[in-house]
Amino acid sequence: MPNITAVRFIEDDLDLARITELVQAGEEDLGPLLAISACEHFPPRRLTCFTHEDKETPAGVLELRLCSGGAVPAVPGKTLLCVGRCFVAGSKQTVAAFR
Repeated sequence: MPNITAVRFIEDDLDLARITELVQAGEEDLGPLLAISACEHFPPRRLTCFTHEDKETPAGVLELRLCSGGAVPAVPGKTLLCVGRCFVAGSKQTVAAFR
C-alpha cells in the first residue's frame, strides 16, 4: 500500500521553538513527520513545507535541532527522522527532526 501524505506550510519568520510546536500539532492532526523542505519560490513569500505520513503517530516527542555547519547532531535516546532546509527566524537553515 503506498504512503498517503499531507503537506502543510509554515511562514519563514518563526523561531525553532515555535516551529517545533506547530509541527508537533501537525503530527496530532495529520500523522508523523516525514520530510522538511524550504519553498523559496512559493508565492507570495518563502515558506517551509512539512510533509506528514497519514498513519498512527509513533511514541515519543518530536524534537527539531539546527545542524551547525551542516553536521547532523547526535541526540541521545532519539532517532533521526529526516533532515531538511527550513526557514528559522527568516534565515534558511538545515534542520534535523528526531523522535
